Parts: sequence; structure tokens; C-alpha cells
Amino acid sequence: MRIAGARSAEQSGIRDIIWGWIMREKQCMTAVLLAGGKSSRMGYHPKQQLMLDGESFQNRILKQLQGFGEIAISRRKENEENAEDMPYPLWQDQIPDLGPLGGMFSCLQRAAYETVFFVACDYPMMTTECMDFLIGQMEEEDDCVIPVVNGRIHPVCAVYRKRICPVLEEQINNGELAVKKLLKRLQVHDVEMPEAYERCFRNVNTPEEYEKIKSEVLLHIIIWYAVVTVLAIQEYEG
Repeated sequence: MRIAGARSAEQSGIRDIIWGWIMREKQCMTAVLLAGGKSSRMGYHPKQQLMLDGESFQNRILKQLQGFGEIAISRRKENEENAEDMPYPLWQDQIPDLGPLGGMFSCLQRAAYETVFFVACDYPMMTTECMDFLIGQMEEEDDCVIPVVNGRIHPVCAVYRKRICPVLEEQINNGELAVKKLLKRLQVHDVEMPEAYERCFRNVNTPEEYEKIKSEVLLHIIIWYAVVTVLAIQEYEG
């Protein structure tokens, strides 16, 4: 038993060291919420304003970005209503209508830090723990760290270095706006995400996907309350 306890203490110490390193890394990183898309598949309703469990997608994600040294929101000019109420600076694309690549380029240029964590506004289930895991996979030689879930890459919820700006600018000047084309020119670290974090990469692009995720979250809440109620009754009767 003493051996098992010692191993447990050692593992706990290692976790604390890793967690401390990640916290220090985040303090020297910029986090950007990408909310500059047209939301065409959502009927042009800004996805960052969609509500889930009583909270907008934007606010849900911003809560998870605490701990980064710099936080900003990438937004289209026409989506900047109530800008004075925003808790973080709003960064407009230098050249509009270039899609995610244009937003990433503008933000990388403005970022105060060399490393930038991007998360698109249609990932309302993203968590701090998931982002920390991804940051923990980053190595010095990586231009970017891209999560992979069930064989699908998620390049708009990933870590990038400012040093890729010349490559980004060249692609934009050549009219090559696909993020996947960019990745072919970079030192990419693909990270297969553990099953525990797969739910974080549920992105919402259509009204059907929105209704589905609302139903799933509501069901989760109902089950949670039911379990809590049963446990409370058992404790009271016991």
C-alpha cells in the first residue's frame, strides 16, 4: 500500500509540474475568438450570438479563455454592434472577405505574443481543459498544432506561430484561401485528441446542428438534475 501511495503521489507531482508549465505558457500566448464569418449556412445569423443553456456561444467560449496573456475577438465590421460592451478588444480583418485565413493573418500580425490559440465561435462546447491538453503537445519546432478527431482535422481551433505570417501573406496574395493548402506548407503537429475531449469539437454550422446540440445539452441537464434529486432523496431517507 505504501508503494501504491508513493506512486500516486509521484504521479500527482508530475501532473502538477505539467499543469504549472502549461499555465506559464498560456500567460505568454494570445487567444483569439474567431467570430468574423458570414454565417451563411446559419441563415446569416451571427453564430457567436446563438444561445446555449442560457448563454451565447461567444460568452461560453470567452469564459474558457481565461489565463491567456492576451485575449481578442476577431469580428466583421458589420457584426460590431454593442462593441462598447465587449470585455476584450475587437480586431477587424485587414482585408475583408478572405475567410478564416484572412482573420488568422490579421490576428497573427496584431498579436502581442509569438504563439496564438485560435478557436472559432461555432465550437460552443470547447473547454479550458481541452485547450490545455493541446497546448501541452506543442513543441518548439512546430509551426502549428492541429487537433484531429475521428480522422477530421480542426484547423480553426488550433495553435499557430506568428512566424508563419510570410507564408500566409503569400497565399493570400496568390488567392489561395484554403486553410488545408496552408497546412501543407507548414511544420504541422497533428494531435489525435483523446475520447474525453471529442465533445469539445462539436461545431455548429446549420440550424439543424444547432437544434441538435440544444436538445443534447437539455437532455444532459435533465439527467444531471434527476441524478442529483435521487441522491438527495436517498440521503434524506437514509
